[in-house]
Amino acid sequence: MSKTKDISVGMFKASILCIPILLIIIALLIPLYIRLYGVMNLFFAARKIVLGWWLFLPIIFIGIFLHEVVHAVVFSILGDEGFKYVHIGIQWDTITPYAHYGKPIRALYYRIALLAPALILGALPIAVGLLFHQGILFIFGLLFLLFSGGDLLILWLIRKVSNNSYVKDHPTRAGCYVYED
Repeated sequence: MSKTKDISVGMFKASILCIPILLIIIALLIPLYIRLYGVMNLFFAARKIVLGWWLFLPIIFIGIFLHEVVHAVVFSILGDEGFKYVHIGIQWDTITPYAHYGKPIRALYYRIALLAPALILGALPIAVGLLFHQGILFIFGLLFLLFSGGDLLILWLIRKVSNNSYVKDHPTRAGCYVYED
């Protein structure tokens, strides 16, 4: 691993760059739900969430924590030494929770770790909500898919990196270092 390339963006810039990703997700999924079940069904599900904010808000915070735990578990499974190099925390200047793997890992494994929370906490509840006419579950999944916007942005940033290359998660920015021979 001789040549190192930094493929990352600052957290504020990442927030801006996520906007198109988030808009695409919303533009695809909300019309799909409305087409299947109607706008009023989605409205009533959203209304239940707003009226039950005291219950939904803790679920959101727990979900954000679980998002980082999913990253950490996948890093520990696919990384060389379990949880030894996994760090979970909050970047306080941007109020951004993170799960960081402090050792180089194959790009394929990094991609899996990035995608796992979006699939487990986002796509899965969306699919169940769509299949079983569960608006609240659909909205929950949609929110957590949107919360994965930074992870999806990193996947886009490293789209040209070979799966066999080694990458190391950037400790303070959205992205990673790529190690190439």
